[in-house]
Amino acid sequence: MTPNDIIKKSIQDNRLSHLYLITGSKGDFRDQKILEVVQTLSGDTSSNKNSLIEKQKVTWIESDTQVIKKQQIQELFKEFSKTSLQNQRKIYVIEDAEKLNTTSANTLLKFLEEPESKTSIGILVTDNQYALLDTIISRAHILKITEPTIKEKITMFRSESLSPFEIEVFALLFHNVEEAIAANTSSNTKELLVLFNYILDSYQSKNFEFELYELSGCLNDKDTLIQFIQVCLRFLIDLRTDSNHIHFQSKQKMVTDLSNKIDLLELDISITALKDVLKQMRYYVSNELQKRRVLHIIKSLFEHVQ
Repeated sequence: MTPNDIIKKSIQDNRLSHLYLITGSKGDFRDQKILEVVQTLSGDTSSNKNSLIEKQKVTWIESDTQVIKKQQIQELFKEFSKTSLQNQRKIYVIEDAEKLNTTSANTLLKFLEEPESKTSIGILVTDNQYALLDTIISRAHILKITEPTIKEKITMFRSESLSPFEIEVFALLFHNVEEAIAANTSSNTKELLVLFNYILDSYQSKNFEFELYELSGCLNDKDTLIQFIQVCLRFLIDLRTDSNHIHFQSKQKMVTDLSNKIDLLELDISITALKDVLKQMRYYVSNELQKRRVLHIIKSLFEHVQ
């Protein structure tokens, strides 16, 4: 059962906890699952957290720094004390709860001991529950967000009108059918697929370098560039993978042919370089510079195909 399924059953059985600790890897999938939980608890189907915040359906605590400050928890305390006499259930979310330091965590514990906390539902979100105080963990009902595996996503996507290659790409990049279908109508996604197919089909062309850059306009978008790197990485890893376990089964013959021709040292260098670019994309870096670096890595690698 998903966290939202458990919350729904708890509401039905009148067994809601006053504090939930929800664990899961950071990213859009976790964000969506937390949003679903808040929608269920608040009875509001607003499609994003900002709308729920504006409607005062939830108080959302997060921090751009490495620490959630004591003052932020104190403000929560003050806000919830205003409505405690009305016996009104209120919801709060503490994003990246592992950022609670000892002082702010103890302030939260104090809040949990106050009467107003009995009319509230707290949601602590983290990717590392063991970074929290044991005294907080012991008070929480722990729920886990488990992302579907790539194999599970491939099975889900097969029910849609997608080609085998599109299914393989989208299983790498997206979490559910809705995201995949939406992406399939995106011009950037379509251009990404065209670019990747061009690389595989035409890397021996005399005009390869020119066409590579000509077709790379979609990579001006940071998210699309990240997706392109992820797809390229998986394909290059396939070149080093046993044929029974490659991800791009629709390109199996091409993978086999290339793996016999490509320079393995250059392949390893390219994989390491792409991983480095992907890591750097987490920070404020020049997208154009990273784009050119990625295209250079691809061009250089295929120049060494024998």
